[in-house]
Amino acid sequence: MKKTMLFMAALAAASLAPCARAVVTEKVTDDTFAAFSAGKFKNVSLDSDGRLKLAPAITNLATVTDPIIWAAAQDRKGDLFLGTGNKGTVYKLAPDGKLSAFFSPNEVMIHALAVDAKGRLYAASSPDGRVYRLNPDGSAQVYCSPGERYIWAMSFGPDGSLYLATGDHGKILRIPPGGHAPATAATYFECAEANITALAWDANGRLLAGTSPHGYLYQIDKADHGFVIFNSGEKEIHQIAVAKDGTIYVSTFAGKAGENASSVPHPLTISLGQAFGGIMSENTGPKTPGANADATHPKLPDAAKMAVPAQGGMAAMPGMPNMAALLHPSDETKGGGPSEGAIYRINTNGFYERYWSAPGEAIYSMLLLPNGRLLAGTGDKGRIYSISDRNHWTLLQQTDDGAQVAALLPDREKPGRYFAATSHPGKLYRLDFSLARSGTYTSAAFDATQKSQWGRLHPQGTAASGGSLEFSTRSGNTEKPGKTWSDWSKPRPFGNELAVSSPAARYLQFRVRFIGGANSAANPQLRRLRFYYQNFNAPPVIARVKVITQGFGIAKMPIPQMDGQSVNLQELLHGDPAAPGRGNPAIGAVAMFMQPPVRLTRAPGLCTVVWEAHDPNGDKLDYSVAIRGQDEKQWTTLAKKTTDTFYSFDSTGFPQGFYVVRVRASDLPSNTP
Repeated sequence: MKKTMLFMAALAAASLAPCARAVVTEKVTDDTFAAFSAGKFKNVSLDSDGRLKLAPAITNLATVTDPIIWAAAQDRKGDLFLGTGNKGTVYKLAPDGKLSAFFSPNEVMIHALAVDAKGRLYAASSPDGRVYRLNPDGSAQVYCSPGERYIWAMSFGPDGSLYLATGDHGKILRIPPGGHAPATAATYFECAEANITALAWDANGRLLAGTSPHGYLYQIDKADHGFVIFNSGEKEIHQIAVAKDGTIYVSTFAGKAGENASSVPHPLTISLGQAFGGIMSENTGPKTPGANADATHPKLPDAAKMAVPAQGGMAAMPGMPNMAALLHPSDETKGGGPSEGAIYRINTNGFYERYWSAPGEAIYSMLLLPNGRLLAGTGDKGRIYSISDRNHWTLLQQTDDGAQVAALLPDREKPGRYFAATSHPGKLYRLDFSLARSGTYTSAAFDATQKSQWGRLHPQGTAASGGSLEFSTRSGNTEKPGKTWSDWSKPRPFGNELAVSSPAARYLQFRVRFIGGANSAANPQLRRLRFYYQNFNAPPVIARVKVITQGFGIAKMPIPQMDGQSVNLQELLHGDPAAPGRGNPAIGAVAMFMQPPVRLTRAPGLCTVVWEAHDPNGDKLDYSVAIRGQDEKQWTTLAKKTTDTFYSFDSTGFPQGFYVVRVRASDLPSNTP
């Protein structure tokens, strides 16, 4: 008579070592730009070498109701003007701080502003493509209707002519000087690009023009005669700046050259099907610390589903090269807008190089300072960078609200002072290069992965000449800090070792307050901050156990001996052991990298148990395997203290019936008393 051996269940159990003294104390050190830049800054700057210190003071001058500021300009009297969307209003901020809606045509956006030699303001609208000339009392007249939908930029030339960068036919239009309305615009230059996005003048008085969607930089020495002096390989040349020595800087919006649509991921559902055969037990998550993670109800899993990003597309508005990020700021991190920009430098001999970029941040504005440094405004954290050269820069300031720094311009009334206009929300800031009196740096939340005890803070820095540093911490168990976290601890003054009084939790955040002294020499600095923590000892997790009864066995294959049929352990858990790699190409491809290699054998009566396990603390694990009959209470040990994640045995001598297999994991190897 043929004997039948059936397995009703495969059980998993985790054993927590009684002594937790071997849990390792971990160390975290923040001392680089990358580490500190993940935090939040309020009147604190960060050098490229990782030093935190007080920043130049920044002041919020005005907030407009429109969400987007496209352009900013200042006239001879010190009045500031902001071109906005989505209602196309021009706002005026007087030197006394009074804000007013200066001009409100029936337009979607005012994308460009310019001031002529007589101090008169010009505003260009889109998508109707008009140029307005504004009088001091706020009245306006249509100065020119050139017949192009979009006017992206305007610039007055050395001869007083007004040049218009337009789209979506890639034209530069010229309005000759004279000042009479309505003025006529003639085509000065035309190219195969859809948009002329930026204008500037080189050291020899030649017109420079940036384009989209291929990111070219043209040098135009006369009408209808342009030469591409730089091919960025990116989607758009956004701004151009020219140094006194003739060096040219351009900022770009990232993206594949030639793209006209912003790409938005859409989920594509793929069914992976059911796992092959066997009795499976699967833990869906860790249990309460200290409890056994038993799986008493075996089941075959339903078909699994996996979301795979598909490159769909949300068409951008025709001819709008840089709209996506400003109209939908969250897309910057989701793939819809420019995820990163770069500044390129073109020397007078034509040599160019990628000069600077802020990883993960699009560059929305750029300004060349008299001392040769660059200011760069990015999104969507509202950061302003000062760039000395390609290897040295400073995260100079960060706005409170987090925004795109859409425009940077100097204050004509006071050299050394600058203005920054932001979008989402629409605000205007003043940046002074005198130091703020105090500032605060708040770190990103550190994830210890498990509930942990906190050790001490070890800051390294300077707090001399009347300046000081104060340190606070808080902790919690949610990824984002909030009301469910502990309160900030009482500030502790700078010292070599500072006790952390925040309660045990999974996440920790620290805050440093910088307090300046009476002079610039009293600027306190933080160079490094180190802290220690120790996870609570958590039980191992057995995520999956599978028993295969079809006469298959596996054994370790000595590394020099590769003549047997090898099998991947993941296939035994997820696929068909009789056909390794056939059902899932991804698993088959990984098989050669699995350690140790194992050999597949076949014989009647062979049974194999395979499992997946891990330890939240990263402890070393060993396992025991036991079996009992359905109605028996006594377990029979098949293996103990094995470090393998499989076990094969011969069931030939077992009585016919139903059986239960148990796998137990222990973290004792890493927690020896």
